[in-house]
Amino acid sequence: MRAVWKREWQAMFKTPVGYVFMGFFLLVSGYFFWGYNLSSSSSDMSGFLTGSLIFW
Repeated sequence: MRAVWKREWQAMFKTPVGYVFMGFFLLVSGYFFWGYNLSSSSSDMSGFLTGSLIFW
């Protein structure tokens, strides 16, 4: 199982698709984090995590 995971992980980052996907994921996650935590000055992570789960 580990060999398959390692091969897939390496294959994903040999092309730009993996980097584009990672950038998009970080952009959306950052938006949810800002919206639920930073803009309301809250330390409650439940809104951020719920929003992230609904998106994906």
